[in-house]
Amino acid sequence: MPTEIFLPRLTQTMDQGRIADWMKREGEAVTQGEPLLAVESDKSTVELEAPASGVLARIDRQTGETVEIGATLGWITVAGEAAANLPARSTGTAPPADHATASGVAARHEKAPDSPPQTGTLQATPVARRLAAEHGLDLASITPSGSDGRVGKEDVLAALAARGIKP
Repeated sequence: MPTEIFLPRLTQTMDQGRIADWMKREGEAVTQGEPLLAVESDKSTVELEAPASGVLARIDRQTGETVEIGATLGWITVAGEAAANLPARSTGTAPPADHATASGVAARHEKAPDSPPQTGTLQATPVARRLAAEHGLDLASITPSGSDGRVGKEDVLAALAARGIKP
């Protein structure tokens, strides 16, 4: 069954967001949890993570578009699933009510000075996640230096150096 990518409410005052950048293109493989697109909210730019693993079958909203909360942004299908079976593209006029406060798409804030870090969620930049994965480091074992408790590239490089590993 296809997985819908939709715009969740990222801040309490947010009622719409602007697609800043798609990090994947239609037809590319995606892994659940990896950064998929960046959205500008009323307070910050946020990276939305892929809600499932598979193939980015269709992008419904393009870079630069402003969309309402709950609007369908695209679809992910699993291997062998036909993109032809996807629902028709939405017009974006009336997003489903059940998506208005949905948390089905995880989000990492790139910058939100007046927003506290999410409790229980490991905050890390995409570069830090990639570097840690490439070298088999557990991000939870790295001391973050970011003001919001986020692990950055510098933190991963310092952890690698402490272990005598050259990136």
